[in-house]
Amino acid sequence: MGIVALPHDTDLFRLRITTGRWLQQGAGVAEVVMNRQAVELYGNPAVGSNLPLNIGGRALMVKLVGIIDELEKSKIYIDQSLYDAFANPKHHINSLMFVAKD
Repeated sequence: MGIVALPHDTDLFRLRITTGRWLQQGAGVAEVVMNRQAVELYGNPAVGSNLPLNIGGRALMVKLVGIIDELEKSKIYIDQSLYDAFANPKHHINSLMFVAKD
């Protein structure tokens, strides 16, 4: 399963939310959005469910706030600042994406 950490207010790409909503900052709980494939792997939890997200042998309790349709492998989307605080405090990067304009 892939974890995509990106700013909650990114303009990088627009995903079509089919159930729930996109990530918000300051919600008081770590929020995630999953694609349908990830939802199936987690046993089809409902939007609003709290789930453990295991990263590097540690569990982060997260709240599922949205589901997207995506023809890709299982993915979970989480706000980058929350991910960094929990699993990437040294800000190691293994991929980078950017947007360019004409």
